Amino acid sequence: MLALAAGTLQLSSAPATAEGEPVAAEPQPVATEGEPVAGATTLTNDAWTSTSRQLPTTSNWNGGWSLPIGLDESTGELNRSFVRLDLDRFTGTGADITRASLRLNRAEACRGRESGFEFWLTSKINARTTWEREPTWSKLLGSYPDTWSCPPPGYDGYDSFHFDVTAPLREALARGDRRVSFGMRSTDEADPFGRFHLSTHVHVEVSYTTPPPAQPPAIPSSLAVSRLVPAAWTQISRDHPDIPNWSGGIYPTMGRDPDTGDRTRLYFRYEVPDLGDDRALYARLLLRPQSSCQDYERGFALWETERLTAETTWNNKARWIRELGGIPALPHCSTPGPIVIDVTDALLEALAAGRQEITFGLRSRDERDTHGRYVFEPSPELTLHYNRPPGAPAELKTSSRRKQPTPCVSGDERPYLPDLSAIVYATVPDSAGGPVSARWQWETLAGERLDERVTSANYGPATFAQDFGDARVTDGGVYRWRVRGEDPWAAGEWSQWCEYGVDLTRPATTPIVSSATYPPSPQAGGGPGIAGEFTFSSTGDPDVTGYRYSLDWSTWTDVPALPDGTATVTIRPTSAGDKTLVVHSADRAGNFSLNPRMYLFTVKA
Repeated sequence: MLALAAGTLQLSSAPATAEGEPVAAEPQPVATEGEPVAGATTLTNDAWTSTSRQLPTTSNWNGGWSLPIGLDESTGELNRSFVRLDLDRFTGTGADITRASLRLNRAEACRGRESGFEFWLTSKINARTTWEREPTWSKLLGSYPDTWSCPPPGYDGYDSFHFDVTAPLREALARGDRRVSFGMRSTDEADPFGRFHLSTHVHVEVSYTTPPPAQPPAIPSSLAVSRLVPAAWTQISRDHPDIPNWSGGIYPTMGRDPDTGDRTRLYFRYEVPDLGDDRALYARLLLRPQSSCQDYERGFALWETERLTAETTWNNKARWIRELGGIPALPHCSTPGPIVIDVTDALLEALAAGRQEITFGLRSRDERDTHGRYVFEPSPELTLHYNRPPGAPAELKTSSRRKQPTPCVSGDERPYLPDLSAIVYATVPDSAGGPVSARWQWETLAGERLDERVTSANYGPATFAQDFGDARVTDGGVYRWRVRGEDPWAAGEWSQWCEYGVDLTRPATTPIVSSATYPPSPQAGGGPGIAGEFTFSSTGDPDVTGYRYSLDWSTWTDVPALPDGTATVTIRPTSAGDKTLVVHSADRAGNFSLNPRMYLFTVKA
């Protein structure tokens, strides 16, 4: 069945902004390294045989109920026995066997007095193994020497014998051998007390480690996330090679069916809507197994393939382009739960090539083995992580150590600063919440670049401040600055240019003060509570743009000058007697005249 559910993309409600110029450095999340996975399993022999000196050409492959060794005193028959272990579950897993203990169980009770036997690593056994075609006895791995009375040495309560087979199993895996064979024979084959009957079922307790599972790179939490479902999918069958979409069913299935032997593969096609100015950065395919593991796993591979169509079948496969990841073969069952595979490179390359869709294929790493069969929950998700550039900076302000912040302006309205340090401010919005930094550019009004700086990242929307202090700033100079937001992947829009000038020179003019209500002392005028107007003038000095005054050195008040250079203020004395009005001239930067005007007047009682 071909599922035709349309792919959906869930976008944030925040508006997208145009991408700025490329950011020089782009930090990449790093994949975390995990610890090797420890495991343990019990192996049993997959084959056994015994040889007879009396029947030297007869094979006893997988025959009998026990494994005889030694001399049978009643018949004169002399036997040797062999077992074979299948290491297939470790093949291709990268497992390192750390310990392997083999246990031989008796097939009969202890007979009172017994002589010892030997346990050997041998060359491989098969159905043609006989006394005359006996395997090579390669290495003695252990023995129970001498003679004893029951129970035997090392008795463990189970009437069995133990041998360390760690080294031969590790060496076999290193050579790539899938099977390893062992032989048992009496220490003294002329001694009838060396006769044993061992069980045909051999157990090996194996401890091992496997490489840590691959960890995809960590994804910053600040990125926006969208989840795509397949626009189409199909399941192809080897047993029905020309039937399109045969037995798609509810649960996508791949691998070899243990009941029918059929082999299936899967294809999923995803459609990605145009992200506009947003930039896709990471992509993950999320698979949820529905079936449980059968003791150990052969793993599966995820591939990028050619486009899935309604005509895709086993005999008309979509071409498998490249492997993207998957699950390795494991000598144990993997932990239940979602399987996440990084498909970033494939998706980004597809988008860069102008394709808004991509098809993935799934197949078992060993399609002959039923341990490579997987059943998944419907609609595996393609999770797309993308970034939106920071927004246009706002709340632009210019200040200095001696002047309060003023809004960003240019031209004749630009502010002037009374010192060489410009402290500028901006708020950078970021729809994803950061991290976002601010890049500042600073230059003369003629366009000569003085500096470019980047502040440390913060989580947006963030307000940043920058101090432009520099020896190249001169008295009377005019400068401008601008700012933009940047995250690790994109830059936002530049702000407008904000201008300011520098004026370090104090006004040279001492202001003139006059008042009709309160003339200069010794005349007296007005009275307590009577308001009087005081006029300040600068005799036409163009550098004077305002005044600062205080009555009797109390609170200081600033007042701007009118276009004619004068300013008039109203003062209401609260008591009679002599008063002093202190007045400074002020310029556009807020500098005050060095010498104030001391206007003395008397308030009538």
